Amino acid sequence: MAVIKPYNGNEPYIFISYSHRDTDYVYPIIEELSKRGYRVWYDMGIDPGTEWDENIASHVTGCGYFLAFLSENYLRSDNCKDELNFARDLGKKQVLIYLEDVELPAGISLRFGRFQNFRADRPGFLGRLYEAEGIQAFTTGKKLRSKRWILPTVLGVAALIAAALILPGMLSKEKPQPEPETQ
Repeated sequence: MAVIKPYNGNEPYIFISYSHRDTDYVYPIIEELSKRGYRVWYDMGIDPGTEWDENIASHVTGCGYFLAFLSENYLRSDNCKDELNFARDLGKKQVLIYLEDVELPAGISLRFGRFQNFRADRPGFLGRLYEAEGIQAFTTGKKLRSKRWILPTVLGVAALIAAALILPGMLSKEKPQPEPETQ
């Protein structure tokens, strides 16, 4: 899997909060969001030599949408919990995404129990995420092109060309008349 370059621009973006121990689960989701044109920022966008906590705080402050990928690893990370609480304190639109069955500590459950949430391991998860309230505001509307379109497009064009060449000839030909019988 290729590492997706985090969004860097002036448009509103989605902040991805996750535990680095869950990278194998989270990066493919980041890649799918990026392919669909979502502006996504995650900590791979931290410039070397900058202060980590200031950079994270700046990006949480600047984001318009906050996705938290919950797992046991996430709940054990003070940094992840700080990001989650900071985004809530700032009033950021948040969606919680469960990577696994976890029981939220009472304080987090109290503060985040009413937030929209999804299970990443359920069929149709990405489709439901794309329909989450307000998330469409953070996409360019342009999907990254996939090479999967090539074969269907080529076959479709070939079918149109064949129809254009064959159909007029078939329509213009008169039906053959039976030859008269001779004795």
